[in-house]
Amino acid sequence: MKKLIVPLIIMVALFLTTGCSEKFNIAAPYKNMTVIYAFLDRADTAHYVRVQKAFLDQNKSAITMAKVSDSNFYKNINVHINRLSISDSSFVDTIHLYRVNLDDEGYPKQPGAFFTAPNYAYKFKGDLDPNYLYRIIVTNLTTGQVDSSTAPVINDIPTTPATFYIDVIDDAPTNLGGMDFAQTGPNQTFNIGASYNQ
Repeated sequence: MKKLIVPLIIMVALFLTTGCSEKFNIAAPYKNMTVIYAFLDRADTAHYVRVQKAFLDQNKSAITMAKVSDSNFYKNINVHINRLSISDSSFVDTIHLYRVNLDDEGYPKQPGAFFTAPNYAYKFKGDLDPNYLYRIIVTNLTTGQVDSSTAPVINDIPTTPATFYIDVIDDAPTNLGGMDFAQTGPNQTFNIGASYNQ
């Protein structure tokens, strides 16, 4: 009987001293995470790059942080673009961008869960060439951290007569027609039909 009671007492003691906790951290320790957002469209005369930081805090609500611009923007960054040869990625030249408030540029931010002012982006003017790659480089001048992203150029310069062009998805002989899709806008509908075989 003693052989049975001693292991039973040990098991009860272990059960009482160990248990499960419902506390756990859902957020990792804070780390700078840069978000670069841009569409470089050849048809545009001015080009905008939005640079923000991702945010998450173990002690603050993300909904509350979304309403504070300091949670979203870096205070001291440099933004430039290195134009690269598409054939071998060799450096061609540098384009410097300057910070603007998009409200002043005619692009106000819509109301919602995020803050509306300020509404910063980084701007440059000039022609874009789809034969080059555009590498956006963001340098945090406070920390020295460098983030970058390469963006291709959207090549949608209007032609006469007007045409609509979609890059070929693949060049298999059965798939040269592309894919079916439709677009509807105010007072206009476009239906483009084709076949795509897998």
